[in-house]
Amino acid sequence: MKKINFKYLTIGILAFLFAITATAQNVYKLNEKNSKLSVTGTSSLHDWEMEATGFIAETGLKLADGSVSEIQYVKFSAPVAKLESGKNIMDNKAHDALKEKKFPQIKFILKEGGVSVLSGKAELTGILTVADKSKEIKLPVDFNISSDRQFKASGKVRLKMSDFGIEPPTAFFGTLKTDNEVEVKFDFEFSR
Repeated sequence: MKKINFKYLTIGILAFLFAITATAQNVYKLNEKNSKLSVTGTSSLHDWEMEATGFIAETGLKLADGSVSEIQYVKFSAPVAKLESGKNIMDNKAHDALKEKKFPQIKFILKEGGVSVLSGKAELTGILTVADKSKEIKLPVDFNISSDRQFKASGKVRLKMSDFGIEPPTAFFGTLKTDNEVEVKFDFEFSR
């Protein structure tokens, strides 16, 4: 029976673990204080805007030469109750339309293999869940890398409320009607 040389075995295991660590993705968490998320739309009376607070996000990605080289995952959630316009009637109508009492969170999760990275830009394909309805969306993202510890991600996407089973809110006995299409804009800062 051959003797195992533990010195070489140990060096081999350490080299293998180092190689895994060196190529591992870093986890970046959202800095909400320096991030913004808004939803805008139109109605039969005027344009409107709602801003979100209390949202959280996390991503596992790899930065190389000042750009994103790989994205492993993205997780995002926002509480419906913290989506506000500053106008109580509008906020209440929006929260009711989004079924906030029954489904309090809006969520986005990156699909496996759902990333196309082009230099400082990416297109993320993921599942957006609103009011318990899930739909695959494509989300364009621009990256601004300040260091290997921090970056910004921004973009916008147009969505239809009806795609998520949401009836656009109305007010004043139907005289004020919200358009079906909204635009979601984000400017997020991540750090590790």
